[in-house]
Amino acid sequence: MEKESSVLKINCTILPHRGGGLFSQLNKVISVMASRETASVAVDWTEMPFYQQATEENLWRHLFSNKGEFNPDSPRITAWPDMSFTGKNAATKYQSSPKWRVELNRWWSEVTVRRELEAEAEAFLAPHRNKPLFGALVRSLPLAGEQPGKKMPPPEKTMLRLEKLLRDAPHGKIFLAADNQEALAAFQARFGGSLLHRDAPRSPDWNTEPHQLRPQTVRDLQTCLIEALVLSRCDHFVHNVSNMATAVLYMRPLMPHTFISVEDGPATRTSIINRMIARQGYRSYLEIGLGNGEHFDKVRCAEKESVDPGDEIGALQPTHRMTSDEFFARNRRRFDLVFIDGLHHCETVYRDICNALAALSPGGMVVCHDMNPTTEDMQAVPRRQQEWTGDCWKAWVRLRRERPALPVVVADTDYGVGVIFPDGKPGSVDGMPDDEELTWENLVRNRRNWLDLVSVEEAELWSTGQTHA
Repeated sequence: MEKESSVLKINCTILPHRGGGLFSQLNKVISVMASRETASVAVDWTEMPFYQQATEENLWRHLFSNKGEFNPDSPRITAWPDMSFTGKNAATKYQSSPKWRVELNRWWSEVTVRRELEAEAEAFLAPHRNKPLFGALVRSLPLAGEQPGKKMPPPEKTMLRLEKLLRDAPHGKIFLAADNQEALAAFQARFGGSLLHRDAPRSPDWNTEPHQLRPQTVRDLQTCLIEALVLSRCDHFVHNVSNMATAVLYMRPLMPHTFISVEDGPATRTSIINRMIARQGYRSYLEIGLGNGEHFDKVRCAEKESVDPGDEIGALQPTHRMTSDEFFARNRRRFDLVFIDGLHHCETVYRDICNALAALSPGGMVVCHDMNPTTEDMQAVPRRQQEWTGDCWKAWVRLRRERPALPVVVADTDYGVGVIFPDGKPGSVDGMPDDEELTWENLVRNRRNWLDLVSVEEAELWSTGQTHA
């Protein structure tokens, strides 16, 4: 049932801000509602700066069925109350906890999309309901200024991520929302019949300003909104920085998504840890095994401590110069995240894990490096070569055997990044071997099951409390 418009008890009237396209204006409306903690607002989009046609109509009414009445007695709002999720600022939000999306969704739910636009989105989706559908948003080069480093990521990065999704779901489809015809043609050539798109006005090439910023007709506005609705109902969303992407993410706040930027490369222990710290809002970090301090220096956390007994540490000195056993025997502090990368011997790693779990704050995590060696010599003890993981993996398998209810996964990157999240959802623990069965040959045959080896994306989704595939 549609909500009825009302001019009674209006808190404020939201006017367009200068510059910005459809979704910049929409995100501002949601931001004002959130900042004032009220849905009792009016929206007056009569003088929309980006709209190409002169109009005396309130354009909001062509998209939404409420909040379209102008109240001359209410305060007029033109400025953004919160700039943290608009334009280039959104890059930080995309890599943080979904809490901001959940909060904005609370206010998005107070807005009613016109029934006929909802019906168009549903009609497009209906034939594809029984197959995985992956959404992708590709922007034109004039929007590079919104991206990290002011560089637009090449479309190849989005294509590679979509190909990975299709490998895992070979019967899936891709829905592409593209600013320009050149992008659409490139994706059609790459994905053929697996690519879906809607008829929409598009600029001719990568270098032309996208139609979302300069719509010609009311129908252009409606088409943009319908594409966002379709993207929000996909099984996974691949995107770069965009006000449209921000809107899609608060339309469905717990939606799995991949943020693409020029700065992202192969995931490492450092990038995974930093994303987890940002996502969970962690403030305290402990590192076991400082080494030369390069990793420790790159970790972004308010309070950091390190433990290492070595004499040749380099420029960065450990907070606690002692063995991990000595540290944990004396320690009385709790930490939000503990990273274990100390002595790479099975027994030491196992003790470090158990001690770290006892020192965790509620809701904390333990992260372990070198859980997935790629060659036999790499995991041999004593050490045979420079590139060395040791037999850390044996401690991991023992942990899974002896504590089967403990939720753990290993992200398949950077020689295996193990994540232990006691508040997470445990996976299947079947057929964990005895110690005498922990040979290299058996690891090769049983790697995925023994380690609970998953992709980086699956590990990070799991760490938010959702079950990985």
